[in-house]
Amino acid sequence: MIPAEFFALAQQCAPNVHPVTMAAVVHVESGLNPFAIGVVGGRLERQPRNFYEALATIRELVRTGWNFSVGVAQVNRYQLEKRGVSYENALDACTSLRVGGVILGECYDRAFAKSGDAQAALQQSFSCYYSGNFSRGFAADVPGGSSYVQRVLSSANRINRAAAIPLARTQNTQSSQEAQP
Repeated sequence: MIPAEFFALAQQCAPNVHPVTMAAVVHVESGLNPFAIGVVGGRLERQPRNFYEALATIRELVRTGWNFSVGVAQVNRYQLEKRGVSYENALDACTSLRVGGVILGECYDRAFAKSGDAQAALQQSFSCYYSGNFSRGFAADVPGGSSYVQRVLSSANRINRAAAIPLARTQNTQSSQEAQP
């Protein structure tokens, strides 16, 4: 379940993306771990447990030439460099969400310009966020497995089903004793 605080942070830091959409992407990308590091074509023996461990791991990955993504929104190192965002800042949840929201928004705009279909563009934007193109994210990562786009859609459906229903407020604010004749 996604904490309510995450939705507030997503609205504040990535206002161009619906909070449920951002939550679905982030849930798939990092499980909401602000120190997550995903190594392309490799894997860490375990995820960093704090900022300093994450930063030391990032520096070692850079030194040894790995491609990787970092932070709660798993922004790729080349996207960070392109946008002038330091690795230290990418480990900040708000910065990661902001940059991730910008990338997802750019992907959506390009997809919508091509298709004119909002739902198709949304799904294509997930693929673009994952891979940089509109098709790779629709392919299963392993035979018989799910695609990235399927995982994000499934995550969004779970989030929507789990959303808390607000308590109804009564119109009558008088107590039951006051209301009696």
